[in-house]
Amino acid sequence: QFEVGKEFREGSKFSDTHLMGHNGRGFRIAADLGPTVSFQSTFYENQATLPGYLYDFAQATSVVPGQGRIKNFDTRGLDFAWAMGNVSWTPIPWLNVQLGQGRHFVGNGYRSMLLSDNTFSYPYVKLSALSNNKRFSYSTIHAKLQLPGEANRLPTGDASESLFYWKHATFQYLSINLGPTQIGFFEGTQWNNIDSSGVRPYDPLELNPVIGVNALVNGFNGRNTELLGLDAKWKLCDKAFLYGQLATTDPQQGHYAWQAGLQWFNLFQKELHLLLEYDHAAVGTYLRTDARMSWTQYNQPLASPLGTGFSEALAQLDYGMTSRIWLHGELSLAQWAAGGANAIGQEYEAGTKRVWTDLNVAWRMNQMTDMSIRSEERRVGKEI
Repeated sequence: QFEVGKEFREGSKFSDTHLMGHNGRGFRIAADLGPTVSFQSTFYENQATLPGYLYDFAQATSVVPGQGRIKNFDTRGLDFAWAMGNVSWTPIPWLNVQLGQGRHFVGNGYRSMLLSDNTFSYPYVKLSALSNNKRFSYSTIHAKLQLPGEANRLPTGDASESLFYWKHATFQYLSINLGPTQIGFFEGTQWNNIDSSGVRPYDPLELNPVIGVNALVNGFNGRNTELLGLDAKWKLCDKAFLYGQLATTDPQQGHYAWQAGLQWFNLFQKELHLLLEYDHAAVGTYLRTDARMSWTQYNQPLASPLGTGFSEALAQLDYGMTSRIWLHGELSLAQWAAGGANAIGQEYEAGTKRVWTDLNVAWRMNQMTDMSIRSEERRVGKEI
């Protein structure tokens, strides 16, 4: 992957005299080992010179958004890696087991207010089951999350380099297919495995695979972090559906988040697709007094990348001019309330607004791997 561009809005001496760029090199391997076992592995090594707002974020969080830890080089260069892979086993038709390093997404829209693939990958074990009539599906994920950065170093002990703070997480999702309507129930738990005395004794409840039990036992105000959610989808016709989500991390404190959206395929003509979405998170949703126990992985939100205390309206339009040439347009309008904050607790001033636009044209050289040449213009503006 190779990108090069010019930053016009930063207004610094560096952006006036340097090009922004990103080059990534890596590999992807995937294979079937018989009818029931498969595996895949992906790794990328990256160097980038990013616009100022992304560079500042990387310095504050020690990671590039959606990527791994950074190493600084030259004036503003960043070196970082990204890896993902898994082994999948289907011993019987209705059961699948995965062991890997990856990330997951729950929902039908562009954002997820429950669990998104916004963050860096994490090690996990996933078990999925499907009923005989295929109307009920159930998944449980056991993961280990981490928070990099010097402030999150644990006492060194016998190791030459101390580890970063880590926490276990479990995610359960039950989906019910009612024909034109699909309903999903979600429960996520982040376990407080480390306190001031060190690593806590293992809690057997971490092995619980039944949705809802952890929230009943732990509550919302204990040392662990709980998130309960509802996910729904309504089919309007063969080409369009409505979708939505509702999430809470503490209903007594009014810590709710919700989503409403529409997707329409082949709008007016073939290969013209539209997405409209509105997302909202009340102030304090996803955050905990102990910032390490907030709904985060690798110092980034596990739900919407906008954090907490925000409202966002977004629209996307995709048009396939030919089988190889695609146009994409995106507009996002966001505003934060007083107390709105990002994943690491940095608060925005009340009324902060952000406008994001993205327009690009891509020539797909390989449709199977989405290998393409792309020309793109992005604009990000903030107004208080």
